[in-house]
Amino acid sequence: MEPAASTLKMLARNEAGIGWMTFNIPERRNAVSMEMWQAAESILADFAEDPAVRVIVLSGAGQAFVSGADVAKFESGRSPAEAVVAYNAQTERLPGPFLAAQRGDTANAARRGNPGRPAGVA
Repeated sequence: MEPAASTLKMLARNEAGIGWMTFNIPERRNAVSMEMWQAAESILADFAEDPAVRVIVLSGAGQAFVSGADVAKFESGRSPAEAVVAYNAQTERLPGPFLAAQRGDTANAARRGNPGRPAGVA
């Protein structure tokens, strides 16, 4: 079953009980935008509703896992200050923990201020 929330920038699939969510902008080293965080929330909700999904693995297309936030979107997507609060709140809504299938470069995806996630666990 393919989660309904899969998009061009965020791919999702259920394969033998493993929910795979792939950040899919390899030309930008999978820099994450607000749109991608919103898609991730929907994908994860689909996985949570599927009893066949036993574990969720995050991966990145291309050579990088995730390079971090998409700084090209900062002026339009993280300005004014209210937009920064909305962006941070969106990322905090994601459940966890997850397994990260990393190859190549990666940013530390540990959650600041979230005691449920130890450092280095995305």
